[in-house]
Amino acid sequence: MVPDHGRGIGDEWTSHGSSIPHSNETWLMVWGAGIQRLGVVKTHEQIYQEQYAATVAKILGFNYMARGHDVGHAIQSVIK
Repeated sequence: MVPDHGRGIGDEWTSHGSSIPHSNETWLMVWGAGIQRLGVVKTHEQIYQEQYAATVAKILGFNYMARGHDVGHAIQSVIK
């Protein structure tokens, strides 16, 4: 599960956009067979939404390739 975009914090949690602090931050939740239960994981690794498709594909045993644009690499901390 992933949100489609980030949200602000505090009084601005209902908004998003470049003028809202922290609205560029999102989360990722992964569960299922073969996924280790780790609870909330915080890493120093910067993770981008462009990595989500490659990560889900890798979990399912596929190699995601997009046509006409680059995609991010699978998120290794999720796959381990």
